[in-house]
Amino acid sequence: GSLETSHLCVGIVNAVDMNPDLFTPEEMAEIKQALLDKGMYLTKNWIERNYQPEKDVTNWFTVLLTSLVVISAFLDLEEEVDAILEMYEHVSKLFNKDSYGEPVGYWSYAAVHMVEIREYVSRYKKELGEKLNTDSYANCIPWAVASFLRMQKLKGWEDPLYPLSLNFGDSAYIRRMHAKLLLSVACTEKEKNPKLAGLSR
Repeated sequence: GSLETSHLCVGIVNAVDMNPDLFTPEEMAEIKQALLDKGMYLTKNWIERNYQPEKDVTNWFTVLLTSLVVISAFLDLEEEVDAILEMYEHVSKLFNKDSYGEPVGYWSYAAVHMVEIREYVSRYKKELGEKLNTDSYANCIPWAVASFLRMQKLKGWEDPLYPLSLNFGDSAYIRRMHAKLLLSVACTEKEKNPKLAGLSR
C-alpha cells in the first residue's frame, strides 16, 4: 500500500491544516507522531529503496515524494524538505519537452502531484517554492488539449456530459484532467506563458 499510504497522509495533513481548531493539543501531538511513525517512515523507506539519480522515475514516485514533502513541511523538518527538493528537479525529467511517455491520465496523475509539492513547499517557505520548475508539466498542456475529443453524454451515467480523450494502454476513454492541475498552470503561467494559461482555463 505505498500509494494508499501516501494519499492517506496527504489527506490527513490537509484535514488538520484546514481545521486545526478541531483538535486538542493531545490529539494534535498524536496525529503528528502517527504521521512521523506510520507515514514518513514508510514513505521515506520506499523512496530510499527506489531512488537512483542515474535512472528515470515513474509517476508513482511523484506520489510518494508528495507525501514526504507534505509531512516534512507540516512537521517543520527543514533538512528533509531541502533534501526532497533535490529529488524534485530529477523527477521533472519524467516529462518530455512537450508531452509525456504514457497516456494523458498518467501525465495528469504525475503532474498534479508535482503541483501539490510546489504548493506545500511555497506555503512552508515561499522563496523555495518559487524556485521549483513548473515548465516540465505545464509545457504538456497543448498535448493534453490536443488529446481531447469532445464532451458526450453516456447512457446510464448521472452527469450530463463526460470528456472523452484519446488514450491508450490501460487508460480510460473517459478522461477529465485534475482541476487543481489546470488551475495551478493557469495561475503560474499567466505572465510567463499566457497561451498555456489560457489553454488550462
